[in-house]
Amino acid sequence: MRRAERSDRFWTIAMAISVGLSVAIMVLAASHDSQGIWGDTTAAWLQAVGSILAILAGIAMANSQARQASADARLEKLEGARAAISLAHKTLELVADRLRVACDPLTEASHGMALREHRTTELVEALRQISVGDLPPELVVPFSTLRSNLHAVNSRITETYESEEEDGIPEERRRLRLGSALIIYNHAVTDYADLCRLLQTEVEAHLPAFSEPPHLREYVAMARSAASAGQDASDE
Repeated sequence: MRRAERSDRFWTIAMAISVGLSVAIMVLAASHDSQGIWGDTTAAWLQAVGSILAILAGIAMANSQARQASADARLEKLEGARAAISLAHKTLELVADRLRVACDPLTEASHGMALREHRTTELVEALRQISVGDLPPELVVPFSTLRSNLHAVNSRITETYESEEEDGIPEERRRLRLGSALIIYNHAVTDYADLCRLLQTEVEAHLPAFSEPPHLREYVAMARSAASAGQDASDE
């Protein structure tokens, strides 16, 4: 926006100077022409100055059109970013909910786990289908990192459930085994906050804040402590 404003000021000043110089040249030419402003010399200068002004006007118009096209493209990318962040928010909510339930096997509703997995995986995949080329450049890295982290967490939860069924690993060890997923999830929360902050510097829009499920922050702290103590069982 500031670059466009500087460009507008430049062309405004340039055109004002050009018009002023043109008037000065015409007055000078007329003063040296015996026939005044109707003389041949003055007419020749008028034609030359008019041609130069026409060229400058054409350049200014082309520049204005290019800036408008760039602004329109930027606006379209920002609208795409708002849609992407809305989807990211819902995906983060579902991943967080699934992770919370997985970390507390004593209270999980077994009959709802398949539905949770299906809904969460569907949104994670939808997030992965968004082309980063449709986003403003400054959002590409945090958005890509966010969706990669959400995919990793969701996949780890699925792998953990599958290994319990196939290898008979006690579900009591699940929270410890999900240690790396909890830490990556925490990174995803930060990624989402960064996305919202970056977008809100460009547009005045209400972006949904992420509300962390109960106990999940506590589980993250426990996972970090276990990892520091060398007790991470993520590879089991």
